[in-house]
Amino acid sequence: MTRSTLVHAILWSSLLAGACMTSADARYIAELDSIVKEHATEQQAAERLGLKFEVYERGTPSWDALQAFLRREPADSFAKLREAVGKYPRILYHTTEWRMTWVFVDDRGLVRDYVVSSQ
Repeated sequence: MTRSTLVHAILWSSLLAGACMTSADARYIAELDSIVKEHATEQQAAERLGLKFEVYERGTPSWDALQAFLRREPADSFAKLREAVGKYPRILYHTTEWRMTWVFVDDRGLVRDYVVSSQ
């Protein structure tokens, strides 16, 4: 196999792998968008996504743990999460080996926004 053929094969493999993940991610993002648009409750969000979330709540030790996590990360990472910490009293978190999901909940228990990032 020539170098050119090997590079071509690697690029196609990467493209195909990305396309498969993009389809699953697109469905996941569409469901999150719907949850935000409908201002679903955090319980409804967990049920619809089929996830068990870790809850960070302002004024609790969990919030302090979230703040400690952000202090350990580079200042230019997690911009949307950092903004949400100042705006929302509850943040839901779920992780897999592929992605992190942060869901932002207002003081009435309604989902207002989210951010998904890769691991």
